[in-house]
Amino acid sequence: KGLAAAETAVKNDPESGLASKWYGIMLGLVADFESVKVKIKNSQKIKDALDHANQKLPNDPTVKLALGQWSLKLAGIGFIERQVAKTFFAAPPQASYKDALHFFEESHALKPSPRTSSLIKLTKKKIRLT
Repeated sequence: KGLAAAETAVKNDPESGLASKWYGIMLGLVADFESVKVKIKNSQKIKDALDHANQKLPNDPTVKLALGQWSLKLAGIGFIERQVAKTFFAAPPQASYKDALHFFEESHALKPSPRTSSLIKLTKKKIRLT
């Protein structure tokens, strides 16, 4: 229901940062239950929606957090998923752990929380391991 409501909101007001924010977030939540193929197809939609929301709502910590989570997930995909992505996109979406860290730090600067502190620490460890 949440994804359908967000899709309707974006259709009704394509310029709305809030609609884009929740569309990207809901697509991301649903992706956790989708096949690799569907996840990959939706990854660019998620990024586009969150980028639009970030443009319209530059001081929204939730948008920054969602962009960080998208970057973290994408940076961590394995070889097989990357090969599948290449069948759908000439240039599949890319992100790095440094991108994730940047967004998590922006979110934390806007609204400090234990969750973003933990994500910052986790991402810094991932950067050191790569």
